[in-house]
Amino acid sequence: MRLDNKARQADVGIDAQASANQCFFLRCPVTHLRSKGSVMNETFEAFQARKLAEGHDEVLVREWAPDFANEPHTHPFDTEALVAQGEFWLTRDGQTTHYKQGDTFTVARGVMHCERYGPAGAVFWAARKN
Repeated sequence: MRLDNKARQADVGIDAQASANQCFFLRCPVTHLRSKGSVMNETFEAFQARKLAEGHDEVLVREWAPDFANEPHTHPFDTEALVAQGEFWLTRDGQTTHYKQGDTFTVARGVMHCERYGPAGAVFWAARKN
């Protein structure tokens, strides 16, 4: 099932599918590299607590449908995120980067970007600064 851009943009927080899969998305740890190169194995709760302590305003679970692609857009907030499941391609400043489970990425407020998700969709944990 493909969801249109408006439906995806309206999706905030944990949706019904993410709630149904809470074990994987929230309780099971995701191994990833931190910015200084150390490996972390962290649950959503630990990620959320760390990002709130770092000064982020909110931390969300974002789930994206298989093969979903959106139009170029901006956000009125900074985002630091961790891919918890799946893969996607983020295009910004004319450069496309492929992200997979365990990868982290940032998108600064006001930066034009678009995403394309893989055949399994993707889930990421997004920390926002408004």
